[in-house]
Amino acid sequence: MSAVSTDGGDALQRSSGLRTFNRLGCLALIALVLMLPVIGYFQAVREAGSDLAALKKRLTAEGILVPVEQLIPKVPKGEQNAADLYLLAFNALQTPVQQLDIVHNLPSGSPKRLRFLRRVVAQNTAGLRLLEEASRLTYCAFPINWNDPYALPSHHSKVRSAGMCMLDRAELLMADGDLDAALDSTGTMLRMATHVGAEPTLFAQLGAAWFLENLAIGAASETLGAGSPSPAACQRLFEEIGRVDNRRDYARSLRGDLMNTVGQHVFGDLAGGKGRIEDLRGPGATDELLVWSSRLLRRFAFARDEIHYLTVAAACVRTADRESADAVKLIQGALDALRGAPQIESMASRWMVFMPGAEVPLPLSTAILCNSRTASLRAAQVALASVAFQAEKGRYPNSLTELRAAGWNLPRDPFGGADLRYRREKRGFVVYSLGPNMADDNATEYDSKTMSLSDGPYDIVFRVKR
Repeated sequence: MSAVSTDGGDALQRSSGLRTFNRLGCLALIALVLMLPVIGYFQAVREAGSDLAALKKRLTAEGILVPVEQLIPKVPKGEQNAADLYLLAFNALQTPVQQLDIVHNLPSGSPKRLRFLRRVVAQNTAGLRLLEEASRLTYCAFPINWNDPYALPSHHSKVRSAGMCMLDRAELLMADGDLDAALDSTGTMLRMATHVGAEPTLFAQLGAAWFLENLAIGAASETLGAGSPSPAACQRLFEEIGRVDNRRDYARSLRGDLMNTVGQHVFGDLAGGKGRIEDLRGPGATDELLVWSSRLLRRFAFARDEIHYLTVAAACVRTADRESADAVKLIQGALDALRGAPQIESMASRWMVFMPGAEVPLPLSTAILCNSRTASLRAAQVALASVAFQAEKGRYPNSLTELRAAGWNLPRDPFGGADLRYRREKRGFVVYSLGPNMADDNATEYDSKTMSLSDGPYDIVFRVKR
């Protein structure tokens, strides 16, 4: 009996041990299953970080990721810095922007407007002289950007005042019949735009440089419509426009904005826990669970997010100096890829690229604006050549072929690369680019209320009415 009893006890012990082993094995298996997502998460974090580092290395080798300090203009030792004179000119200007706005709301050519113009120009003679002197210098590096490339916005109102004062001088010269001097003032505005456009931020481009270019293009159109400047004055402004390189400056500003975004602002703060994800609820990304998940998976989500942003930004930089059709195609491809990415890993990039409420994604709209500015300037060149031709021949040219035969090296349409369109009209002529839709819309001008910036239908138009 005792033997049986002993054997039975051993069997019970073995059975109990097996059950314990099975329980432990099941618990271990359950723990392993539960750990798999954690293991997968850390593996994903490692892979995302590795992918991001590899992408940054490639973009650095390609010259897309460039330290901001290398993008800031330099003044060689012994050369005069135009920015020193600009800052003196800004301080010397006496007329506030509000008063300048009053001038431009008065009827064109009215006695009251002319009196106001004379007062403005007289008040700002010293500042205007400094602006002219500064614009003719070769090198310009605003001291404010040595420590902060984004400091120029604080001077935007002063840049605007300077441009409007110069525009007032051009209008007054035109009213007094000195059309050559009016065109030369337009050249000053373009040189100022080139100096400001060397700043490595999109704000400098959209907010300052292109504002000055718009003023210059409008002044040139008014001057050419008022009479016939000399062929020499037309040639001077033609050459001045030829030195403007919007695409080069646009590419620099893209690189500067890119480095400030990925290096020390949005992604740097988010990855370090300083940013508020709640502020980055882009289109469709309003779900609280999605916001909470992004906070929990911060390291993974924002490594992938930065990859998406870098991909779109790199496409913009690569296409900055291309013809518009190729640029739009490549940028659109990058945007489509971002739209198809999971929202949990693309919240910040979506917010920055698609800008809630914007009609056109930021990368596309800035690329279109860059080429639109270039198209306007090139159309102005053709108009200057046509006016110079008329001054010498007594009539406007019948075609661009006739202008080229007279020795003018005419630019091409940045939208498509073909010739700009030129047409004689009853009162003068019109020169136009096909615009972003690259279709001939019969010199239809852009109307923001009824037209799409990217599809039109509109052309980039420079019209001279006599």
